[in-house]
Amino acid sequence: MANSVNADVFVSIHCNSFKDGSAHGVETYSYPGSVKGAVLAKCIQDSVLESGLYTADRGTKTANFAVLRQTKMPAALIEMAFIKNKQDSDLLKYKQNEFAQAIAKGILKYLNTK
Repeated sequence: MANSVNADVFVSIHCNSFKDGSAHGVETYSYPGSVKGAVLAKCIQDSVLESGLYTADRGTKTANFAVLRQTKMPAALIEMAFIKNKQDSDLLKYKQNEFAQAIAKGILKYLNTK
């Protein structure tokens, strides 16, 4: 759908999971070799961290995810928190608006828009 409407960016929002409940933090992915995608991912990651929601920075990474690989525009995938970690799951449950605002601010920063 994003390709068909010529979107400026594509952002996929996820919750992370790991069998061990001690895993925590936020990480944002871009497609390997996508310079613009990497900049978008960093803008989003930095914005979430700057919002004060998190201090657990898992960084920006690259991955061959379909939503990153098949989009024609710069794309990022954010893993906001780990659902099996109590503190992270509480953030997901009670801080949805704050996450949305932080992600939006990161996108606006990437687009150089106030």
